[in-house]
Amino acid sequence: MPKRNLKGLISKIILFYSFFYIVMKIIAIVFQGAWVIPNLIIALPFVVFAAIGWVMLKREQYSWIYVIAGVVIISVVRYYEMEWAVDLHRYFNPISEFDSPKVSSNLQMILPFLYFLNFSRSN
Repeated sequence: MPKRNLKGLISKIILFYSFFYIVMKIIAIVFQGAWVIPNLIIALPFVVFAAIGWVMLKREQYSWIYVIAGVVIISVVRYYEMEWAVDLHRYFNPISEFDSPKVSSNLQMILPFLYFLNFSRSN
């Protein structure tokens, strides 16, 4: 019966998944207009896992720490990905399509009136 290298197999799966995830994020940013900064920040753990996994693959030395950390971190990132992307987008772009400009409600009521007042003077 051939000896199974479960640690090596899972390490390779994490490595290839990380490469795939990075490529998919780049495609989403370039061709689908995804938010650049949030997606690049979320992809950072996958870049780290891809780099470490590549070195391990070349040396053919695998680690259970890499396997456990990979499974846990990839699971957590994928679970919270959408929420973190929106939060990061709001953090780096305080005025976005999710938020109205930071204007008080009184000023929001007056702005249309000022627009029409100014428009009537120009005619």
